Amino acid sequence: MVDVTGAAAKTVLVATNTWWLGLAVGVGSNWLATNGGNKRQRYETLRRTVAVLEKRVVEASARPVVAG
Repeated sequence: MVDVTGAAAKTVLVATNTWWLGLAVGVGSNWLATNGGNKRQRYETLRRTVAVLEKRVVEASARPVVAG
């Protein structure tokens, strides 16, 4: 059923000379999905880095200070 609906939609786009809208929407949504995924990946990397640095700061502050 989905294939028939997709074919009908494509036929309407070609018949009304608005096929370029389908192309633009397809490319745009693909770009947004890729860009959003990349941002999420960078955010997760940054979040893990901050967690490691916070842990190091806590560990360093718990160590006794040795006077030289």
